[in-house]
Amino acid sequence: MRTLPVFFALALAPLQCQVREVRTTAKDRTSLSVTIYQSGLAAIRDTRRVNLPAGPSRLAFADLMPSLRPKSATLRDPGGGLQVRERNYEFNLLSPASLVEASLGLPVRVKGENGKADQHGTLASSPLLNPRLRPDAKPLDRIARRPSAFIQPPDPNVLVVTPEGLASHAPGRLAFSQVPHHLLASPTLVQDLVTQAPESLDLTLLYTATGLAWTAHYVATLDMDGTHLDLDAFATVQNEGDQALPDTNLQLLAGDPNIVYEPPVADPSTPSTDQTQVVEVLATAVAGPPVFKEEKLSEYPVFTLDRPVTLAPRANKQLKLMSAAHVPVKQTFLLEAPYQDYGASPTTFVGSALFQLEPPTFAFSPVPQRWRTLEVEGDSLSELPPSSMQRINQEVEHDQWVACHHPPVRRMGNVPNTAASGLGRALPKGSILLRYQDPSGALVLLGGGQNQEAEFPPTPTGETIELVLGPARGFRVTRRGTFQRALPTAPIMDDQGRTCPRRQYEYGVEVRIHNSLGSETMVTVREPVTAGWEVLSSSQPGHRSGADAYDFQVRIPSRGQATLTYTARTDLEQWGPE
Repeated sequence: MRTLPVFFALALAPLQCQVREVRTTAKDRTSLSVTIYQSGLAAIRDTRRVNLPAGPSRLAFADLMPSLRPKSATLRDPGGGLQVRERNYEFNLLSPASLVEASLGLPVRVKGENGKADQHGTLASSPLLNPRLRPDAKPLDRIARRPSAFIQPPDPNVLVVTPEGLASHAPGRLAFSQVPHHLLASPTLVQDLVTQAPESLDLTLLYTATGLAWTAHYVATLDMDGTHLDLDAFATVQNEGDQALPDTNLQLLAGDPNIVYEPPVADPSTPSTDQTQVVEVLATAVAGPPVFKEEKLSEYPVFTLDRPVTLAPRANKQLKLMSAAHVPVKQTFLLEAPYQDYGASPTTFVGSALFQLEPPTFAFSPVPQRWRTLEVEGDSLSELPPSSMQRINQEVEHDQWVACHHPPVRRMGNVPNTAASGLGRALPKGSILLRYQDPSGALVLLGGGQNQEAEFPPTPTGETIELVLGPARGFRVTRRGTFQRALPTAPIMDDQGRTCPRRQYEYGVEVRIHNSLGSETMVTVREPVTAGWEVLSSSQPGHRSGADAYDFQVRIPSRGQATLTYTARTDLEQWGPE
């Protein structure tokens, strides 16, 4: 009985040596489908016709995306008779550096120069491109990569043992008679399989990879009277890798998947060089515009191209998503107080540590802040008498709370995303370029920043697209805070038994708008009433339009003035233990 393990080991040894490797390349591919997310991730479906022998075999899937995520790879067998026992991802790719590293101790030929004959020898060393730094090297020497900063200075040459002795040569002068078998021309996924009988199968490899992304870009052309526009949507697909994807069935998914971040493994042998890469933009003339079919994957829209395309390496391809003509536009006026103008929270202790004339960044105030230095006598605020401290607090609070502000009024174009308006489809996030056709027929850029492009938020069917047409003329705005008061609140105990104060405030805001136009105008005033805060009363009708926005509708007479006043209450804010 003790001889059985030896018998089985001897019986299995020849079987393991007879495992046949079947290599499949892009030439065996029957179909290729790629679904690209906007976040730079792609799901790839690669189907190939493979002839497998009976019994165990090693299937090597070559010509895959170099940025393949090995954990995501799945081999799908339509017949179900295939058993996958082991999977290995081999990415030791052939390159000049890897060829020199793998050829240590192998015969090489050194090309002769200036008419000299070639020399034959054995490779004895590899280039030292990223040597170790001395632990006591000075920082400036490290940054400048001076030879004194290294234990051994960098040396790009190699040593070759020739009949005449050791000789130093540049790697570019070496010629190799063979390529080591473990160096691959492309990333390869090797899987140990077992089949019952020899057969030809259509095997599909599913995996995800990075380096592929797409963005949406919209071009809106407003007509001369500003009541209609033509909207064109384009998808720009970026292939940042070195692998071409020919005849690809392309799908674009508007959404970001939830993936686990895996930090890249640092290679100590890689030199610190500039890794800036130039991406070529290819413009290809195709017969007829492409047509995307819109579908749904859960709540995410998916756009499927009606014909295969080729994604060239390190190139961008622009495809037309959709177009809509003569879409109605309703022009409105929007007065929005920008959040970035706000400093401290109304629950700030003025006169304590936050009195250091620097606005805190953890909250914001519903009215503008104005910070200025106060001349006080003494070395510190703690040495001032209570009466002087009270006067300083009142002055600072008054300057902060009642300071006037003059936000601009913008002209907006509201476009309904409905079938009646010529749209009625999910519009993915991207950027938009807004143009206006003037009476002479020329196109003038509108809105946006310095690059004249603005952000386009994802807009589902049935919602309204807000376009910034530009600043509105004929309005003068004055906005100020009218009051603030603290409400009585009871402290609470934290999990460590410490007393934590809670604070809640009520405040008032006044917005005066003067209209110098010759017609009555309706202006939407958007106030920064954050989530959890409550509007108690207002002089104009309003409603919550977002998590941190509350809209009021203010009607202003011709060459007249209208005033909006409202009172709001903050939510309970818990502070740290006293």
